[in-house]
Amino acid sequence: MRTFVHSVAAIALVLGAGDRARADVPTDPQAIFAAARSAWAFTSYPRYANYAVAVHYTNNGTHVVRHYDTLEDLRRDIVFAQTFSREETANPDTPHGTNFGALGMTVNADQPDDPIGPLALAVTYDFGISLASRQTQVAQMGSQVTAPQRLVVIGRAGASARTYNVRLIEMLDDGKTYHLGLTPIKDPGRNRLREMWVSTQTYITQKILVAENFASKPYTDVAWLVTFKQIDGGPYIAEEQAQGALDFGDAGSLENVTITFEEIHETSNLPAYGTVGINGVDGNPAKFVTEP
Repeated sequence: MRTFVHSVAAIALVLGAGDRARADVPTDPQAIFAAARSAWAFTSYPRYANYAVAVHYTNNGTHVVRHYDTLEDLRRDIVFAQTFSREETANPDTPHGTNFGALGMTVNADQPDDPIGPLALAVTYDFGISLASRQTQVAQMGSQVTAPQRLVVIGRAGASARTYNVRLIEMLDDGKTYHLGLTPIKDPGRNRLREMWVSTQTYITQKILVAENFASKPYTDVAWLVTFKQIDGGPYIAEEQAQGALDFGDAGSLENVTITFEEIHETSNLPAYGTVGINGVDGNPAKFVTEP
């Protein structure tokens, strides 16, 4: 189990010491936000996490679910995701390429029947909440996790300067949760936070509303509600839910789009499949849905 000595100390510096400072917190939304950022920034993780990224949506009345096995190097923020979903591996309706086992070599072509396609998403992505600057990278080969090279940066988060005006919308759960509203001071496309729900006891972020998500349209056209969960004291994304339909043009308008992070397993050792595998076709990188 992790300890929170450093985190608690950092929050105390933000809010001030003692019960008197604590009593002032509800009247100072900016301090609550700063404490939430500090609580995230001082979280420690194990070396790796295995998980499945599951995408759920409705297309023309048909409910679709896809699961993509994923590995994240939690210390270096490197993501290696499989380009075949479990469903496609189990039921290969069309020959998209070559696959040697669900967690082995993977080569695939575009999947026009699935407008979303594969996702390379970090389960610990913080949406800019943390004060610590982070750069999430996507690996095209599992070996890049063990021997990192210069990888494509798919997400940047963290800033030391004040980026939002913060207001306290309400207290929820009998005073156990702060509901904050955030207005970006500049660059609203980059500073996407609009609402936060934060524990009054630990300053852990429970969920957020972001104005847009990921790195391209139509994901950036709608707001997303993101829910977090705690595993051994560390924050992980549980669910990302689109607050409107995603318009993919001729490929359809997808409703009820929800991305869940399932079967999360922390480990200190690199799993065997992390050292093999390749994503892409004819030497071209695979096209993933990624963070901004």
